[in-house]
Amino acid sequence: RRLGRLALPRCSTPQRKTRAPFSPAPRHGSRPARSSGLERGVAAMAWVTPGLRPETKNQSHKAREAGFGIASRAAPMPEYNAMYDVHLRQLWMNPAIKKSLQSAGFVDETGRAVDVDAHRRKLYVIEQELA
Repeated sequence: RRLGRLALPRCSTPQRKTRAPFSPAPRHGSRPARSSGLERGVAAMAWVTPGLRPETKNQSHKAREAGFGIASRAAPMPEYNAMYDVHLRQLWMNPAIKKSLQSAGFVDETGRAVDVDAHRRKLYVIEQELA
């Protein structure tokens, strides 16, 4: 549309398709009740993403899309130990929590955090020497 010298763009958003309202089968009719997707087969359950744009005809856009690449590499996740988190320090100072952590073996008698894996490895070595 044109209003004077100003050209308004046309709406480029695709129109959504609306589903027909569900109407149940008549009670005494010959039509069977609706079946689930499993009974109708896999073809009835195929997903189509609505609103995808059509393939571009512009060659420069095609070249940009073909040259798109990500040069990132997989990086290991940083280790997190809640026992050394400064924001949880007040929680670990709670006497009830400290007592339960000590009985579970996560904290030693002095209140320091114990590396559970290192402690288990040490116990395994001691057990192998005694056996």
